[in-house]
Amino acid sequence: ATPSNEGRGYVLRRVLRRAVRYGREILGAPPGFFHQLVDSVIETLGDAFPSLRANTDDVKQLIKEEEEQFGRTLDRGSRELKNRAKKGHLTGEDAFLLYTTYGFPVDLTELMCEELKVKVDMPGFEAKMEDFRQSTKKKKSKGAVDMSLKATEVDKLMKEGEGRHA
Repeated sequence: ATPSNEGRGYVLRRVLRRAVRYGREILGAPPGFFHQLVDSVIETLGDAFPSLRANTDDVKQLIKEEEEQFGRTLDRGSRELKNRAKKGHLTGEDAFLLYTTYGFPVDLTELMCEELKVKVDMPGFEAKMEDFRQSTKKKKSKGAVDMSLKATEVDKLMKEGEGRHA
């Protein structure tokens, strides 16, 4: 599995991100430390997971990219969360803003607030998310233009581009 926003990939992404955060914030590890652990993991688990050993460089690169991307999110989101938490609680609006504007996962918001002994208004967050979903549905049903490219359209564009460069 590779880190993604759904299924096993989402679980993997969450585990990687929690490990990166724990290493950086709790253990004091420097940014970029996590992908450097791949060799040790492969040495320990390579026999049980031969695909890791066969794809060591790919695994390192994938984890490095995920770590760098999340590091930026973590830095911005942590600053904003700590600033908003100074008032002693986090509103649903705060948690929603952290999620939508800073890309800060709500489960991480909850975890960090628990560590700071700050309460998060999760029902307020869920209400904001539901309002957001409903407004998105309404926009789609009111004839909003779907700007996404379908796989066949992308394939057609790529073939047209290849024809021009040949």
